[in-house]
Amino acid sequence: MAAGGKADPIVERMLKKPAPERLKLLRESTNPQAQFLWAILRDGFHYAAVHLASIADCARDVDFAMRWGFGLKQGPFELWQEAGWTQVAQWVQADIDAGKALCAEPLPRWVFEGPVAEHGGVHSPQGSWSPARQVWVPMSELVVYCRQWYRDTVLGSGAVSPLASGTEVYRNDEIRVWTPDGEVLVASITAKLHLISPQVTEGLLKAVELAEEGFQGLVIWSPDDVFSAGANLESLMPVFMKSGAKGIAPEEKKLQDAMLRIRYAQVPVVAAVRGLALGGGCELATYCARRVAAMESYMGLVEVGVGLLPGGGGLTAIARRAAEMAQAGNAKADLLQFLTDSFTSAAMAKVGTGAIDSRKLGYLVEGDLIVPHKDELLHVALAQVKAMAASGYRPPRRALFPVAGRNAIATIQGQLANMRDGGFISAHDFHIASLIAQVVCGGDVDAGSLVNEEYLMALERERFCSLLEHPKTQERIMGMLSTGKPVRN
Repeated sequence: MAAGGKADPIVERMLKKPAPERLKLLRESTNPQAQFLWAILRDGFHYAAVHLASIADCARDVDFAMRWGFGLKQGPFELWQEAGWTQVAQWVQADIDAGKALCAEPLPRWVFEGPVAEHGGVHSPQGSWSPARQVWVPMSELVVYCRQWYRDTVLGSGAVSPLASGTEVYRNDEIRVWTPDGEVLVASITAKLHLISPQVTEGLLKAVELAEEGFQGLVIWSPDDVFSAGANLESLMPVFMKSGAKGIAPEEKKLQDAMLRIRYAQVPVVAAVRGLALGGGCELATYCARRVAAMESYMGLVEVGVGLLPGGGGLTAIARRAAEMAQAGNAKADLLQFLTDSFTSAAMAKVGTGAIDSRKLGYLVEGDLIVPHKDELLHVALAQVKAMAASGYRPPRRALFPVAGRNAIATIQGQLANMRDGGFISAHDFHIASLIAQVVCGGDVDAGSLVNEEYLMALERERFCSLLEHPKTQERIMGMLSTGKPVRN
């Protein structure tokens, strides 16, 4: 197959099967792509088993190395065990005997005899197998590891899923609210890609209410590599088809109100960010009292990619923060200089390439923490909530703040016109960016006019809904829903 080519449809279907059926189909298929994949897997199993005793303390170390170092979803021993240890071992040995493998070295005896064969794999609740020591090696119990609530585990270890542990306080179809220690609540979005739907919004509001009633605070955290990939546009399609943009406006207001409820909660709400925090997910993190981010956190307002502008309070937060920075720098008369970078990030759908870059883009601010080890994330977030509660946390005061006004909008639009006329952005990009400028600058008002968050959120809603009715935006939305890729028009 040529580099960059696509897999044959029959192979794609094989790869979607459960592990036992998947490996069987790949091995028995006459399709050259399937044979190639089986050969890679077989030789990987063969190599790992033959060299395990000399390259690692136990099988778990090999699987972790392949997952952490090479980005595999599963290590070789995990996949082997999931597919059926003895059956796969027989297939591999048969291929070795037939001269199909890379070398003629047979699989070690421990693969077919003794504790591993009897258990059906190298990973067990007692630990992972060490051929060199002939024992099951448990996970390390060093103090630095013990404080990690849910460490990385391997298939077969019997570890309890984070989303099935703790004490559950509330649940709906797309969010679970629970407590690991009885002191702090945790809200975990369980929807696909942790997309924010009306049910998630409802669950977050309930979580804040419960936290205020009897807990020190709330952490928004999920145990995988997605904090939230944004709003669930598909869930709003029936409403849009029935009532148009007018039907979307109330749902948008509910989301904005939820953001303000989180910001002004009477207990600290901390976002424990890991992986993707895009669009509405980025806005959700922004409205929390503090953010604790794993090093590999990718944050950004990406709504322009589907022909929309950030409508969950993201632009309001940009305007408010610009006013705060101007006040801190004693430069109230020139708000535009504090808006430019954040406006550009939103208008160009910039996404941080990691937590440090996300901080440069303004999605993480002073006081937010960056955690190098992802398994420390929940521990640090819980500690932050407790520290903030112990120090007498109070929510920020609701206040009016100045906006840049119509002159700043005109300045930004002049720069955008140059980009459009130079072919750097499309006419629709110009239109969206102009609407973003109108919101972050406060609309058709004088420079320095005082506004509140509700006023700016109303501007967001009105312009968000106007874009929903634009044919070019509808093309982008349908393209994203059907192909998963942005449409440039």
